[in-house]
Amino acid sequence: MRPIARSGRPSKIYPMKRFNGRQHIDLGNIGPFGGMFVPYNLPDYYRNGDPDQAARLEMDKSMMGMMYGWMFKLYMLDRFMSYMDIDGWNLDSFEDVKAGQNTEPRWVPTDAKLEISHAIRLEGALSCDDCHGPQGVMDWQELGYTEEEIAGLSRPR
Repeated sequence: MRPIARSGRPSKIYPMKRFNGRQHIDLGNIGPFGGMFVPYNLPDYYRNGDPDQAARLEMDKSMMGMMYGWMFKLYMLDRFMSYMDIDGWNLDSFEDVKAGQNTEPRWVPTDAKLEISHAIRLEGALSCDDCHGPQGVMDWQELGYTEEEIAGLSRPR
């Protein structure tokens, strides 16, 4: 996930960061070999650092209601849960998870990659143009990019 430097030196630009940490588990859908993670609203999580709130906010999205619906259960989640030795996807846990009940944050062995630029909206944070605009902070030539690549990378986003 990093650009290839033409000068023979590897660049140090990483548009992704490694995530390995606490994640909420839906305790209504857990078995001896694991359970379903409750997704986080990442912009809120990065802004406020409150995983409980970020999990509750994400559950308000319409997709989460569908995930706890009969169609997802039938076509995908029953089969997925069987890999964790769970007898089917529990639809009844949706309201609990949405309210932040019957969930538990646990350390999970993950090696996920998350974008570092597009979910952060703090005052003073760099914008796309701060790196990719004509006066951007990146020295694309020093990083080994060709003139054609530099022209593309230097356009405002």
